[in-house]
Amino acid sequence: MIARTLLVSAAVGAGVLCIAGCGGGSDSQSLNPPPMPAPVPTPAPTNPPSIDSTKAVLSRLPPGTCYQGPCFNGTSAFVDAAGELTVIWAELPTGGPNRLAAANLANRGTTPLSSGVIESDFAARVEPFTVRPLGNRRFVVMHQYGASVFPAFEPARSRIVDMKTLGSPDVADAVLLPPMLQSGGVPQLHQGSTAQLYSRASFTSGLLTPPPFPSVSLGVGVTLQTTLPPLNPLAQLESLRASDFPESADPRILLKMHGRLLASDDLSMYVAEQRLLDGSVLPPIKISTQPVSNSNASYVCSAADVEAQATVRAAATEYVVPWLQLSGAGFNCDLMVNGQRVNSGAANVTNYTVNIDTNGAVVAVCTEGSSALGSWRVLWSRREAGSSAWSTPAPVAPQLTVAGSDQYLMRVTRGPGGTLAIVWMAGNVGTAALVSKYAQGAWSTVQVQGAAPYDARSIAINGSGQGAVLFRHVPVCNGTAICEELAAYWF
Repeated sequence: MIARTLLVSAAVGAGVLCIAGCGGGSDSQSLNPPPMPAPVPTPAPTNPPSIDSTKAVLSRLPPGTCYQGPCFNGTSAFVDAAGELTVIWAELPTGGPNRLAAANLANRGTTPLSSGVIESDFAARVEPFTVRPLGNRRFVVMHQYGASVFPAFEPARSRIVDMKTLGSPDVADAVLLPPMLQSGGVPQLHQGSTAQLYSRASFTSGLLTPPPFPSVSLGVGVTLQTTLPPLNPLAQLESLRASDFPESADPRILLKMHGRLLASDDLSMYVAEQRLLDGSVLPPIKISTQPVSNSNASYVCSAADVEAQATVRAAATEYVVPWLQLSGAGFNCDLMVNGQRVNSGAANVTNYTVNIDTNGAVVAVCTEGSSALGSWRVLWSRREAGSSAWSTPAPVAPQLTVAGSDQYLMRVTRGPGGTLAIVWMAGNVGTAALVSKYAQGAWSTVQVQGAAPYDARSIAINGSGQGAVLFRHVPVCNGTAICEELAAYWF
């Protein structure tokens, strides 16, 4: 029999803990397979190929307009199943006019199909905005920008944006969100298996009526369904992070919770599901296998910075819950996934991400290093479906691993089906930004010589591995002065 792991699983809709494989299936493997041809080794390239030729300029601001700081402070990018890229960004030039803009490009295109302004002349403040795709080139944009100067309070509003294949996008009238969604600024949005939008209202809004909860019209036939925020099932809650659960049988979200179920318990990591139709929270399931400690007098590890994920296989839900935890020595952060340490014991993990594919295999990538190791590395590891063993952490790009040359993750994103994309830097590549993607079970790496890694604004990838990365540039314009531009590159 193949060794099986204690993947945390629950029957869909029931919250019942069981061992992986509870949905049935067989454990079998081929015995004495026929010999494979010996592979012919090929030398690894000294530098990855450049993607500078794929550059597509989305916006360029003239010299002298960005001297008080970066003008492109917010960027959201999406690559759909056909490879089309849509970017929505904020421009905040010194002295204005400020605007929220959008553009889309065909797969590998360098000239926008459709581009235009979503909101103009909004207050000169850096405020968050939220974008969600609704399908068929349609997006909802929620923001707090208003046509006023430094107001004491700007209520959140919403617009529906329809990108096109030619000309300006269709931008619907702004809809002021009701008071029940105004607490804390732009509301957090969730989506289930359809494009339906959900958001949790505030208790302070007086929304104490039983379900069904009110729906909010966002215009152009789009509605936002509201529900209550989750009632905390823990006796002590240190942190909570909510994430989408699109594979659920009914609309739900995942709640990653760090705390104590009972006052006498150790601090542990839990996962629970909240039903979006009635606001109820299913009983939490304990994920960690030992007490979760993420801080002491001299060191802090974040325990809630990456969301929980789940996939449904054979009528059972398999959760993937990552966090950083203090090592036994108390001066390193270990990357834990479902209670298993992924990194080597001597290493310290900083930023990271994980993803799970539809078959249940999990991939993690992180920045890992320590003074004992002498340098930092961008490494990855994989755990196969039905296994309890993580592969030995390995370089994302082995040809770029040079002793004494540090590597750091700068941007990460997850795509459908287990794909990943990262922006990172390596000391031996100079100032070039490196872009790596994980698709079809393997990593590939390219570089952008015309962009600095720390100027990456956003990165997006689809389930087929088609992706694009956005950079802020400060090139010389017209041969004389420094300007600022936002550009996309395809990988």
